[in-house]
Order: sequence, then structure tokens, then C-alpha cells
Amino acid sequence: MSRAEPLLLRVPADTARALASDVLVPELAAVLLAAWAQRTDERPGQPAAAAAAAELVDDLYHRAGAAGAAHLARAVLNWLAGRCVVEAAPHLDQSPALALIAAERIRHLEGKGYDANHDDQYRDGELAGMALWYADDESSAIDWPGGLDDLPARGGRLQDLVRAGSLLAAEIDRLLRERHR
Repeated sequence: MSRAEPLLLRVPADTARALASDVLVPELAAVLLAAWAQRTDERPGQPAAAAAAAELVDDLYHRAGAAGAAHLARAVLNWLAGRCVVEAAPHLDQSPALALIAAERIRHLEGKGYDANHDDQYRDGELAGMALWYADDESSAIDWPGGLDDLPARGGRLQDLVRAGSLLAAEIDRLLRERHR
């Protein structure tokens, strides 16, 4: 059975760099050499494809020895690297920034009652505009899209960026809800 597209694996950037370099070749070559040393010719119940692959690997080893192991290791790592997609963003538990934005979004939802019904009132990009206001540290009170009567207090730069991220998340949630209606 063949796939139309190769299986892609999401990996951190440092893993992708390691697979693309030669840093893992000696270790994988040593593992291959150890496996060849332990291999027996007869393995009952071994699938035909695995047996054929093992025979091919054995042939490579007998022809080229340790150099063959290194060559095979590089080929395996190249194959793996070709199927890796560097993660676009870290997992939430690995990113303090994402954790802060998520906590702010939860505070808005649970603490202030800014739920879906509240956010759905803003249909003309106001949530994104509010996010931009917080993100631009040079924006003034006149730039606030919610009107001067509703002008929030600015925090420090970090706090403002966290609020901007939370507002962008709210706008994305709103757009996704709108799409599914």
C-alpha cells in the first residue's frame, strides 16, 4: 500500500537540525553495527518484507563494513529529515508567552464575562482593532476603537502585548463561530 503523500512528523526545530546534520550518524551507525552483530540468519515468523530489508542491510554491511553503516545511517536520517515539519509554534507548556495569553483569555471569559455572546457583538473588526491598539505602544486614547468612554488603562509593554494576544484569540474564535453558522 502506497501513500499519495509521505507521512510528515511535527518536530521541534532542534530535532530537525540534528536530523539534517551529521551529529547523529556515528550513534546510529553504532546501533546498526550492534544490530548486525546480533542478527541471526533465521528468524522464525519474520515478515517477508522485513526479511528482505534485513538481507539488503546485511549485504550493504558485508560489502562496506563500518563505512556502510555510516552510509546507511545518513540515508535513514535523510529519510527521516525529509518527513519532518518543524513545529510552527511551541506547545503551550513550552511557551510562557502562550501560557500568559491563554490565562488572560480565560480571565476575560470567566472573570469578566466576555464570552461568545459578548464577543459576537463585535462584527466589524473591533476586537482586532483593540488588539492592535494594545500592540502599538504609540497608540493614543483617540485611537481606541471602543470609544473614549470605554478607554482601558494601559499596562506595561508585556501586559499590553498579552492583552493584544488575548483579543486576537477572541477575534479568531468569533470568526470561527461565524464561519460555522
